Amino acid sequence: MAKIGLNYPVYKTATSAGVIGKAIQADVTIEMNDGKLYGDDALAEVDRSFKTGTLTLGITDLSDAVQSALLGHAIASEVMTAKGSDTPAYAGVGFYGVKIVNNVKYYRAVWFPKVLFSEPADANSTKGESIAFGTPVIVGTLFDDPTDGWKKEQTFTTSAAAQAFLDALAGITAQVATPVPSVAAGTHVGTQTVALTCSTADADIYYTTNGLTPTTADDAYTTALSIEASTMLKAIAVKAGMSNSKVMEAEYIITA
Repeated sequence: MAKIGLNYPVYKTATSAGVIGKAIQADVTIEMNDGKLYGDDALAEVDRSFKTGTLTLGITDLSDAVQSALLGHAIASEVMTAKGSDTPAYAGVGFYGVKIVNNVKYYRAVWFPKVLFSEPADANSTKGESIAFGTPVIVGTLFDDPTDGWKKEQTFTTSAAAQAFLDALAGITAQVATPVPSVAAGTHVGTQTVALTCSTADADIYYTTNGLTPTTADDAYTTALSIEASTMLKAIAVKAGMSNSKVMEAEYIITA
């Protein structure tokens, strides 16, 4: 057997769920209770049970939204504030790996029902003669949940099935497609008429022109927008029963 891949790290807390980021590594170490009973000068009984474990996740990027969900940090006006009084949330965490057995690919999904993460390490360095990528690493403690245990695993023949298994455990629904502007971002001469479309049927679009991330409390898109001056246009698409789309961003520089 050869392990050749790692994908789709997801989480679920009591209030939110989603994708943590793009996975680089996932290391798991387990500590067991090891009890031994001796009788008549010989080993009579052995009891081995889960004690604790550590999950170390390397991610390409750890967004403010994910840090807020896992570590309890507040976000206001797009600024994340970390306080000493913040309380991390217990989370279920999962991912799937790719392995090859007899030249056949299999997808092994792993789910840890109860994990408590600590603040990720952060390091920055100036650019040198060679390029070195700095990526965040977040470390969590594994607990044995009375109902769900400390780990669930299942092997699938397709990546889609492995992802569906994790989505079901995390309670993740399908995501609405990101809105698309009819005019490409960039520098344009004169007023531009920009229409927004979404490939997800019956999705509603909300937008802002002040640079802030839109929510459903912002303007609903109903007709093409007239961009007369330099503008940062942002939009999201939403639909009941699905998670909101990613944020569309298009900056227009308007010249005379």
